[in-house]
Amino acid sequence: MEKEVVDVDREKVKQVLAELKRKYGEYWKENYEKVLQIYREFVDRIINGEDPRVLELELLYKYRETLNEYRDINKLFWFRFGVRGAKVLDDEGVEKFREFLKKLKETRSSDEAWNILYQYKEAIRGMKIVALSTWASIIRPEWFVPLWWDYHNGALLINHCG
Repeated sequence: MEKEVVDVDREKVKQVLAELKRKYGEYWKENYEKVLQIYREFVDRIINGEDPRVLELELLYKYRETLNEYRDINKLFWFRFGVRGAKVLDDEGVEKFREFLKKLKETRSSDEAWNILYQYKEAIRGMKIVALSTWASIIRPEWFVPLWWDYHNGALLINHCG
Protein backbone atom coordinates (compact mmCIF):
# COMPACT_ATOMS: atom_id res chain seq x y z
CA MET A 1 0.00 0.00 0.00
CA GLU A 2 1.48 3.32 -1.07
CA LYS A 3 1.38 6.19 1.42
CA GLU A 4 0.02 9.57 0.50
CA VAL A 5 2.58 12.36 0.60
CA VAL A 6 1.25 15.39 2.43
CA ASP A 7 2.68 18.88 2.13
CA VAL A 8 2.86 20.21 5.69
CA ASP A 9 1.23 23.57 6.35
CA ARG A 10 3.89 25.61 8.16
CA GLU A 11 1.42 27.74 10.13
CA LYS A 12 -0.56 24.67 11.20
CA VAL A 13 2.67 23.03 12.46
CA LYS A 14 3.43 26.17 14.49
CA GLN A 15 -0.10 26.06 15.97
CA VAL A 16 0.24 22.39 16.92
CA LEU A 17 3.63 23.03 18.53
CA ALA A 18 2.26 25.97 20.51
CA GLU A 19 -0.74 23.91 21.66
CA LEU A 20 1.47 21.04 22.83
CA LYS A 21 3.86 23.40 24.56
CA ARG A 22 0.97 24.97 26.50
CA LYS A 23 -0.49 21.58 27.41
CA TYR A 24 2.73 20.03 28.73
CA GLY A 25 4.58 23.22 29.60
CA GLU A 26 4.93 22.96 33.39
CA TYR A 27 6.15 19.37 33.52
CA TRP A 28 8.46 20.12 30.61
CA LYS A 29 9.93 23.20 32.34
CA GLU A 30 10.59 21.26 35.52
CA ASN A 31 12.31 18.27 33.91
CA TYR A 32 13.38 18.78 30.31
CA GLU A 33 16.83 20.17 31.13
CA LYS A 34 17.80 16.82 32.68
CA VAL A 35 17.32 15.14 29.31
CA LEU A 36 18.30 18.05 27.08
CA GLN A 37 21.73 18.43 28.64
CA ILE A 38 22.52 14.92 27.37
CA TYR A 39 21.41 15.74 23.85
CA ARG A 40 23.10 19.15 23.94
CA GLU A 41 26.39 17.42 24.73
CA PHE A 42 25.67 15.25 21.71
CA VAL A 43 25.03 18.33 19.52
CA ASP A 44 28.22 20.05 20.66
CA ARG A 45 30.31 16.98 20.00
CA ILE A 46 28.83 16.57 16.50
CA ILE A 47 29.42 20.25 15.71
CA ASN A 48 33.02 19.78 16.87
CA GLY A 49 33.55 17.00 14.35
CA GLU A 50 32.56 13.74 16.04
CA ASP A 51 30.47 11.19 14.16
CA PRO A 52 26.85 10.95 15.40
CA ARG A 53 26.67 7.31 14.28
CA VAL A 54 29.36 6.45 16.84
CA LEU A 55 28.32 8.91 19.54
CA GLU A 56 24.74 7.76 19.80
CA LEU A 57 25.53 4.46 21.51
CA GLU A 58 28.16 6.00 23.76
CA LEU A 59 25.91 8.77 25.02
CA LEU A 60 22.83 6.60 25.38
CA TYR A 61 24.81 4.04 27.38
CA LYS A 62 26.58 6.69 29.48
CA TYR A 63 23.29 8.37 30.40
CA ARG A 64 21.00 5.34 30.39
CA GLU A 65 19.89 5.83 34.02
CA THR A 66 18.79 9.46 33.52
CA LEU A 67 17.11 8.69 30.20
CA ASN A 68 15.19 5.82 31.80
CA GLU A 69 14.19 7.92 34.81
CA TYR A 70 12.74 10.58 32.50
CA ARG A 71 11.61 8.12 29.85
CA ASP A 72 8.45 10.11 29.14
CA ILE A 73 10.54 13.13 28.12
CA ASN A 74 13.22 11.06 26.41
CA LYS A 75 10.52 9.28 24.39
CA LEU A 76 9.93 12.58 22.61
CA PHE A 77 13.44 12.37 21.17
CA TRP A 78 13.22 8.88 19.69
CA PHE A 79 13.06 10.31 16.19
CA ARG A 80 16.40 12.00 16.55
CA PHE A 81 17.76 10.24 13.44
CA GLY A 82 14.60 9.78 11.47
CA VAL A 83 12.63 6.68 10.69
CA ARG A 84 15.47 4.21 10.21
CA GLY A 85 17.93 5.45 12.82
CA ALA A 86 21.52 6.67 12.70
CA LYS A 87 22.62 3.91 10.34
CA VAL A 88 20.87 5.74 7.49
CA LEU A 89 23.26 8.65 7.73
CA ASP A 90 26.05 8.31 5.21
CA ASP A 91 29.12 10.55 5.29
CA GLU A 92 27.38 13.24 3.24
CA GLY A 93 24.35 13.07 5.54
CA VAL A 94 26.57 13.48 8.60
CA GLU A 95 28.11 16.63 7.11
CA LYS A 96 24.71 18.08 6.17
CA PHE A 97 23.41 17.20 9.64
CA ARG A 98 26.41 18.93 11.23
CA GLU A 99 25.78 21.99 9.02
CA PHE A 100 22.09 22.01 10.03
CA LEU A 101 22.99 21.88 13.75
CA LYS A 102 25.57 24.68 13.43
CA LYS A 103 23.20 26.97 11.57
CA LEU A 104 20.35 26.32 13.99
CA LYS A 105 22.58 26.94 17.00
CA GLU A 106 23.77 30.26 15.54
CA THR A 107 20.30 31.57 14.62
CA ARG A 108 18.95 34.55 16.52
CA SER A 109 15.26 34.54 15.60
CA SER A 110 12.44 32.02 15.37
CA ASP A 111 11.77 32.99 11.74
CA GLU A 112 15.39 32.31 10.85
CA ALA A 113 15.25 28.98 12.73
CA TRP A 114 12.07 27.94 10.89
CA ASN A 115 13.72 28.82 7.57
CA ILE A 116 16.71 26.63 8.44
CA LEU A 117 14.40 23.78 9.43
CA TYR A 118 12.57 23.94 6.10
CA GLN A 119 15.79 24.41 4.13
CA TYR A 120 17.05 21.04 5.42
CA LYS A 121 13.79 19.07 5.49
CA GLU A 122 14.74 17.13 2.33
CA ALA A 123 18.52 17.57 2.44
CA ILE A 124 19.52 14.73 4.77
CA ARG A 125 18.67 11.17 3.70
CA GLY A 126 16.33 9.56 6.24
CA MET A 127 15.74 12.77 8.20
CA LYS A 128 12.62 14.71 7.39
CA ILE A 129 10.71 17.44 9.18
CA VAL A 130 9.89 15.20 12.16
CA ALA A 131 13.50 14.34 13.02
CA LEU A 132 14.73 17.85 12.26
CA SER A 133 12.03 19.33 14.47
CA THR A 134 13.26 17.08 17.27
CA TRP A 135 16.80 18.42 16.90
CA ALA A 136 15.47 21.97 16.65
CA SER A 137 13.71 21.44 20.00
CA ILE A 138 17.00 20.38 21.59
CA ILE A 139 18.90 23.40 20.36
CA ARG A 140 16.05 25.95 20.51
CA PRO A 141 13.42 24.80 23.04
CA GLU A 142 12.12 28.35 23.22
CA TRP A 143 10.82 27.96 19.64
CA PHE A 144 10.32 24.22 19.08
CA VAL A 145 9.13 21.03 20.78
CA PRO A 146 9.75 17.47 19.55
CA LEU A 147 7.22 16.67 16.86
CA TRP A 148 5.87 13.20 16.17
CA TRP A 149 2.72 11.21 16.63
CA ASP A 150 3.10 8.09 14.52
CA TYR A 151 6.16 6.10 15.65
CA HIS A 152 6.00 3.62 12.78
CA ASN A 153 5.86 6.19 10.00
CA GLY A 154 7.72 9.12 11.50
CA ALA A 155 5.08 11.50 10.21
CA LEU A 156 2.51 13.93 11.46
CA LEU A 157 -1.01 12.66 11.44
CA ILE A 158 -2.93 14.34 8.67
CA ASN A 159 -5.69 15.56 11.00
CA HIS A 160 -3.13 17.55 13.01
CA CYS A 161 -1.41 19.31 10.15
CA GLY A 162 -3.27 18.92 6.92
